[in-house]
Amino acid sequence: MSFLEERFGIVKEVFDDFLLLKKNKSWWLLRQSEYISQASLLKVSTVGLKAFQVIGQYIKPTTRLIQIFGRHANRTVLEVQPSDVKRMATGMQFHANIELGNGYVILSFMGAIIGLGLLIDGRVSSQIPRRDLVSFVE
Repeated sequence: MSFLEERFGIVKEVFDDFLLLKKNKSWWLLRQSEYISQASLLKVSTVGLKAFQVIGQYIKPTTRLIQIFGRHANRTVLEVQPSDVKRMATGMQFHANIELGNGYVILSFMGAIIGLGLLIDGRVSSQIPRRDLVSFVE
């Protein structure tokens, strides 16, 4: 969780009620419960919310994780314009006039967290599934 604090300013205390489980190159978030020990007796292939995965040199938070917890971010949040959302919905990048290092940025549209973008040399590539963007451009 230190990655979220360093990059986005989301303090680790936000996740005090959760467990972080690692499976292969992914991490999953699971709410702590008194029933965890009982559930551990079951054969389960996946559980919880997929939180992160390793993609190349970056740790990528999932869209759903950012949509749920991104409201706690106090940095690396980029407010996008309707024209940016239209470009993202068609798979195109857009220019971001922001002083940030390369890496993931939280995208906000009209004050609502919509997901992540990957900022590389001033250009943002949407990491939001296109089907999720359709409702913003209609």
